[in-house]
Amino acid sequence: MGALIAPIGQWALNAATMDIPNATVYGLPDDLHFDKVAKMDNSVELAQTLLPLRSTIHETQLVMHVPESPPDCFFQWPARDIAWLTLPKQKIKHGMNKFEFTTDLNVMEDTDDFVHWAFAATLGFFANGTQLFLAGEPKLTALGFLTMHLKLAKELSCSYVPPTGAIYKNPPVDYSEALEEFKAQIRAGGMGPITLGCEYVGNLDKHLRNEILRDFKDELKHPKTTPPPTAVPMTADSIVV
Repeated sequence: MGALIAPIGQWALNAATMDIPNATVYGLPDDLHFDKVAKMDNSVELAQTLLPLRSTIHETQLVMHVPESPPDCFFQWPARDIAWLTLPKQKIKHGMNKFEFTTDLNVMEDTDDFVHWAFAATLGFFANGTQLFLAGEPKLTALGFLTMHLKLAKELSCSYVPPTGAIYKNPPVDYSEALEEFKAQIRAGGMGPITLGCEYVGNLDKHLRNEILRDFKDELKHPKTTPPPTAVPMTADSIVV
């Protein structure tokens, strides 16, 4: 029965809009190559108007995917999955649903790409917002017993929300100088929280959606790791007296 009504569930999920007015990442480790887990607070507004009765979205792993960096950006990264998080089980009613949750944010290798993307946002490069794709394969249960396996893939436009006293609220002229000032701030007090406000744009093309989900499954099965730095053997010539 679930398979028979799954197209209806997918239709309803595609028609649903999702805004994330507050997505705050904090507790970022000093070296993401060796400790990849931070924390993330989320405030979500999900509006669905096609399913008249309450339904349940089960716990779902969601991947964050970013397009390739703009050619004029000081930092560069390819189009790729940069992190994933877990959406906890949620009851969804007809109309607007607002909920908040805190979860682990698992940064994915190469973690330098996440850092470069975060630096670009923090330094004000995305003055007009940046694309962020959120994808997963949730299970949806309706009427308490009809379970459907669906695909979620939403495009969001996210803007950096600078804290009070932020170094840059607009793109700096000299990114190398900006980066040095940003590094100095990190050394002084650690990398502070990164807050984004994200507005719904639409659904991803199904081919891109399926490609992202396929790559995400593979990355979870075969996670990439960074080997520890190779120790340089000490020789007599390397000893300075």
